[in-house]
Amino acid sequence: MAVLALVACGRPAAPIAATAPPPAPATTATTTPPDDAGAQLDAPRDAVAPETAAAPTPAQWITFDGPPYVEETPMHGGPPWGFASKLPAQLRPAGTLLVPFVREGGLGSVPNLAVRFMSRDGTRTERTVELLSDSEFAHALTGDDARKRAAFASLADTVRARVLALDAELDAHGGNLVSLETCTIDPPNPYAGWPPCGATQNLQCGAVTFRYLGGRQTLETPRGRRKFPGWRKAKVVATDTGAGVTINECVGGVWWDPEGKDLVLSMVNLCAAAGDWCSVPSDWRFVRGE
Repeated sequence: MAVLALVACGRPAAPIAATAPPPAPATTATTTPPDDAGAQLDAPRDAVAPETAAAPTPAQWITFDGPPYVEETPMHGGPPWGFASKLPAQLRPAGTLLVPFVREGGLGSVPNLAVRFMSRDGTRTERTVELLSDSEFAHALTGDDARKRAAFASLADTVRARVLALDAELDAHGGNLVSLETCTIDPPNPYAGWPPCGATQNLQCGAVTFRYLGGRQTLETPRGRRKFPGWRKAKVVATDTGAGVTINECVGGVWWDPEGKDLVLSMVNLCAAAGDWCSVPSDWRFVRGE
């Protein structure tokens, strides 16, 4: 199951793949024995139970870990909440892509998560389901400890209800909703060379190898090179010098659909300059199969 983590100060936590998603993102759901399991075992041997269909095990596309507020903690000050998921996933036959979306605010970013339903080519967001907003978490941080405990307890109940509702909706799609397969990345660390995100990365998806040329928005495929100039980020201004600083992008996580050969990439954006002052949100990118 992919663990969703925040990116602070432009330094990527494990994206959703390892996560990442992650994804980076499929697990096997476990089946919980019914409450009357013991009674069934103790029933007389000549008792014949009526034939009933076993209730399907929920897919648990999203899970939420929301421990109570105890005391102020480092970083954002609230409880260590987190999510895990089996996303990205694709809804067939339309090809709609479901991806987790986290708003990144740099150092001290608070937990938040939305699920975006996007067109197969990634050009349109068809729908967004907010599970926890950063503003909700930040609002619960106001007041004294007693108020925070009550606020986070109430918010946790709200988030759990949202997660259960979305899980039920996704589970209703049955086999039409399929988790994408995780690919491997070499090197996986965007700081493996200098400048950050400047190295060429090998992406291994099943038996197919892709190469992403860092900083050149170019993906090498078995059928040749494909350029994506629109992936280039605008320069940012350094706070100390006022000069423009180049943003390099590299692959933080990658998944694919072995049937259609579609790729889904989580792109990390890092400043080609020293220091922790630069924080640029990551992007989801989609490449149609050839």
